Amino acid sequence: SYFKYVSVKQISETATAQITANWAGSADITVTYGGNLTASVGVIVNGIEATSVTITNKEVNTVVEGNTLQLSGSFQPANATVEMGWTIVQGSECATINAVTGLLTAIQPGTVTVKVAAGKVNDFITITVLEDTTKNE
Repeated sequence: SYFKYVSVKQISETATAQITANWAGSADITVTYGGNLTASVGVIVNGIEATSVTITNKEVNTVVEGNTLQLSGSFQPANATVEMGWTIVQGSECATINAVTGLLTAIQPGTVTVKVAAGKVNDFITITVLEDTTKNE
């Protein structure tokens, strides 16, 4: 209900509206009545947290220097309002990774530990970068 006093007459109107949230965040909603009476309310939409994230192709844990390895992952629940982010937490001299796509580029032999995060949950994989034995041929 919305109540507003104008002079000595009370105006009381009830209206219903459906609001659909597409993403977490906030919005101000303003209703106008009679062209000059307004009321506003702030709405906060909380996102859905991921409860787990998993690197889905952990069986592929080696790559030859000079090549790439596409890592992939998924989170649960599937409708969580998070994005996955990829980082190298150890061995950055041996490889780089695209933070958005998870594409790892092997630079030199060694061991790399990669982390994927989805909100507050993480998963890790250790990847061995092998020497390219064909480059000296």
